[in-house]
Amino acid sequence: MDIQKLRKEQKEFAESNQRHNQMQSVFQIAMVMQLKNVSKGIENLTEKVDLGNQLIQQTNGILTKIEATQNEITELSKQNLDEAKIQNQLSVIQITLDQERDNRDQLAKQRDENYKNYLKAQKNLAFELSESIDDIQNSKATNLEKYYFFKASEEMLDNVDIDDFEIEDKSFVRDAYKKAKNAEENCKSDFSSQDKEDWQKIKDIEKKDEDKKLVQIKNKLEKLLSVKEKIGRLQSKAHSISIENLSKIKEEIKQLKKNIKIS
Repeated sequence: MDIQKLRKEQKEFAESNQRHNQMQSVFQIAMVMQLKNVSKGIENLTEKVDLGNQLIQQTNGILTKIEATQNEITELSKQNLDEAKIQNQLSVIQITLDQERDNRDQLAKQRDENYKNYLKAQKNLAFELSESIDDIQNSKATNLEKYYFFKASEEMLDNVDIDDFEIEDKSFVRDAYKKAKNAEENCKSDFSSQDKEDWQKIKDIEKKDEDKKLVQIKNKLEKLLSVKEKIGRLQSKAHSISIENLSKIKEEIKQLKKNIKIS
């Protein structure tokens, strides 16, 4: 079992999950602009990432079971039991261990196949984005629409995982990224006064949304810290419970149960 390979896949799929919002942003723009190949490419890539995560979770579950079974064998060998009885139990445990190892090997094959498809899906999406940049540049879309598509494409291409690509594929993705970046910059430089005004309005809305999320996170953290502080006080009182403070402790626990529900 190549643990290093498993960890590498886990890291890459986790990073892809973090880019989920970015993929959704490009997907929505592509749907609006009727870029079916780009939309399909994003759906395909998302499927491979989701399957990759599922297979990794299943593999980790199997590895945990194998470790537990191996520990069971070790513990059994330490017990002062009849030799025949030990051998009988070991035979049963060994059957379980062999089955789990078979499951692990089957999952490894599925992961290998999915990882190849994941790399292929990334390459295909990079190609479709590159082609669509040319199409959108020559389309009747507004400057602002073009700008947001080029910007989203640039971000998407910048995050394509090219470590395991062939050299020519790496070069293609890098060239596609430069194309998207240049298209975005050229588009922005051609903004009319109305485009600039609309762009600023969109930025202001995005800023308000970000500020709102930050406030929500701050409120949750403050609530968590408050709960932690109250738990600390209760732990201190628990060391010296008396009839006098028992009712107070009960009331604090009651309030704590209400506060601990953080959405």
